[in-house]
Amino acid sequence: MRKFSHEVKRVTRHFLAQQQSKKLCPLLYTNGWNTDFKSPRWWTDFVNHATDGAFSNQFLLEWTSVFGPRWIHQIPRSLPRIFFTPEDTEFRYKQYNDYLAEKSDLALGFKYQSEHANYIRFPLWLNYFLDSQCAKDTHRAQCVNDFLTELDNQRGSNPFERNVFCSLVASHDERGNGAGLRAQTGTLMESVAPVLYEGRFRKNSTMLMDQFQDDIRAYLRHSTLNICLENTNSPGYTTEKLFQSLMNGAIPIYWGSSNRPEPEVLTGNGIIFHDPKNPDATLKEVLRLKDDSTYREDFLGKPLLKETASEYIEERIVLAKTRILQLIVH
Repeated sequence: MRKFSHEVKRVTRHFLAQQQSKKLCPLLYTNGWNTDFKSPRWWTDFVNHATDGAFSNQFLLEWTSVFGPRWIHQIPRSLPRIFFTPEDTEFRYKQYNDYLAEKSDLALGFKYQSEHANYIRFPLWLNYFLDSQCAKDTHRAQCVNDFLTELDNQRGSNPFERNVFCSLVASHDERGNGAGLRAQTGTLMESVAPVLYEGRFRKNSTMLMDQFQDDIRAYLRHSTLNICLENTNSPGYTTEKLFQSLMNGAIPIYWGSSNRPEPEVLTGNGIIFHDPKNPDATLKEVLRLKDDSTYREDFLGKPLLKETASEYIEERIVLAKTRILQLIVH
């Protein structure tokens, strides 16, 4: 009963906070993040842009996620419900592995396939790197092009001239089916040179905060290698970590998404794919990149992006926008 009361109070506080905000957003959030987090703001702006702000003074949709109990969704509601997960549900938030597809009017997440007609793949990294104005037909192509251009501009640069050899920014290493791998990989790289740990996990440096005011992208521009393993290896589960490295010229040491991250967008070039069963292969690749300039130039000079990248991303945006507008006018 105490847990039940706590959850009710949390949802109530969240609702009242939105009611009292200066600009009432069109999305009523349940089981989501704190409203200061990036993704809720992004989706609020996305819907406002999609509707030209015509409904910004009323709730249009219930927006729900994995950060709370399923029983909340048994409460009768009059708004269309959209489920969005920024987390893996195969190994971590297992109670939501069905994406609430039977109880939602639209489900959004990482998975490539779903048996439900109301599912659209929309991975979290799109929220991180696309301006929410991509919801406007007049801005969509430019928003996507800006992101892809910034990503591709790093091709051919030599990160081995940077002052940080290897970085790892993480808050934990005990979740998902990758528990312990960040420690394994960090220790492996320490056999070559010091590794800077900037998050709560193994923290031994304050450079990210002191010199770069917690701006991860600025920090990565000074890093040669970045260990950016996912906490879970699940098909389709690719987060912002890999893209943050690539966009800022740090060579990613990556594990996740069956080591085929975003195959419609990324070629796989310029990435060191870590195999936990063969960690020496990662070490060998790092040493070769460090010592063999010809091999390094070839590794870094290959295209990062698939020709289908722009089309695929724009398709995600159009599908999500179209379905959201259908729910609003229904």
